[in-house]
Amino acid sequence: MVLPIRMGSGIRRRAVEALVRGKVLCATRRGAAGTGAQLGRDAIVSDAPEVLAAELARVLTSEGVRRAMERRAARLGIERFAASIAVEPLARCLGVGEPRPATPEVTALVSYA
Repeated sequence: MVLPIRMGSGIRRRAVEALVRGKVLCATRRGAAGTGAQLGRDAIVSDAPEVLAAELARVLTSEGVRRAMERRAARLGIERFAASIAVEPLARCLGVGEPRPATPEVTALVSYA
């Protein structure tokens, strides 16, 4: 997923979806804002077009690098954006029963606005 966003604020739904689904995210800092993704670890994040291009070429030409980044991206996405992260505090606040833990399959189906 490529998100070369230069203006705006807030978390980008597409960036979250890419991470949760274990896809390589290639974005400017604004495009990846709020995701916690870091250059070379979970995603390709830079405001310099030449860095984005070089890192994307490296990831696309090395299956091992790509797969490792996809695994880390999925882990980050699920740790930060799983439905249970939002539901558990809300359930405690409302005093309702324990929510079921999110699974990767369920988490990928959740729509983030």
